[in-house]
Amino acid sequence: MFVYSIFGMSFFAYVRKSAGVTDLFNFETFPNSMIILFQMCTTAGWSGVFQALTNDQPPDCDPALDLPSNKGDCGDSTIATPFL
Repeated sequence: MFVYSIFGMSFFAYVRKSAGVTDLFNFETFPNSMIILFQMCTTAGWSGVFQALTNDQPPDCDPALDLPSNKGDCGDSTIATPFL
């Protein structure tokens, strides 16, 4: 889970909060990454997380936001699908 937490933080730290990604369950920090991964290991709410991480088209996200990620607050379906 350690490696998946680091990987999730690298690719999904700035994903817009929605159904499965909240203030507690997200990839912004290492502890929160471990929590969301544990949640997905129990299969509780993984579909909401999957939806948020694969959300890569406006109007549900803004790819033009000035964030350290090059995709704004959008997810990435090509990375999220094998990750989950």
